[in-house]
Amino acid sequence: MIAKVLSFILGIINYIILFIIKLVLSVFPIFDITGFSTVFKNFFALLEGATSMTYFLVGDMTTTFFSIITTLWTLKHIVLPVTNFVRKIIVK
Repeated sequence: MIAKVLSFILGIINYIILFIIKLVLSVFPIFDITGFSTVFKNFFALLEGATSMTYFLVGDMTTTFFSIITTLWTLKHIVLPVTNFVRKIIVK
């Protein structure tokens, strides 16, 4: 069930990314996007395989594992840089 939900979410992300790229590249009609499409499909297939492998290794704790990883990633790449930026502004 989780694999289906994650596959659906990754499919939506793939659709959104391809739509944005097609929208940006619509100005350049000579450029072909089919090469990018296969790259994105292969990347999301790799992510789906990693998700399935994680579910196989971790089992029912997969949702907890993903929430912990998401929290740590958000902390590292979003919260800490924003905190450092605000702290630099306040100190100066």
